[in-house]
Amino acid sequence: MFAAAAGAGTAVRSAFQSATPLKDGSLVLGGWATDDARKGDDGWLMELKPDGTKKWETRLGQTGDNLIEGVAPFGPGGVVSFGSGVPDGTTIRRGLIAAVNADGRTEWLHYVDGGAQGPDTFHHGLQMADGRLIAAGARQTAQCSIATGLARRVGSPGAGEGEPDL
Repeated sequence: MFAAAAGAGTAVRSAFQSATPLKDGSLVLGGWATDDARKGDDGWLMELKPDGTKKWETRLGQTGDNLIEGVAPFGPGGVVSFGSGVPDGTTIRRGLIAAVNADGRTEWLHYVDGGAQGPDTFHHGLQMADGRLIAAGARQTAQCSIATGLARRVGSPGAGEGEPDL
């Protein structure tokens, strides 16, 4: 039985939106938690060991709201998370991709412009056998209130640039 709650009394609202098992039997959960001091939402990741106890917990993002919607295994014991966030210096929500290592430390995080005026979000993704990441989600243009599909290959994780849409 797994059970988890946002840590140390700092989250007033929280939700997990994704989970992925790792090879060692542990489970990584992804979602969001409100940072009471900052009055915004952080991307939230937590790894639970096979016995259900917490191994690590981390928050992701910059000053705007950041939400994690998908989590997938990545590298040796780590995870990559997919979602959306508002980068510093803007008010437009962009796709968010971040890698966290097996110890819960953020290796890299970047926002991806979906090629429209936003908002953009990634709902899920995966690591291909050749190591590339595929992120899938939606973007919205200024001319249309309906979101359109968005799929990106991430050629150089952490470089801040996605390859062309698939």
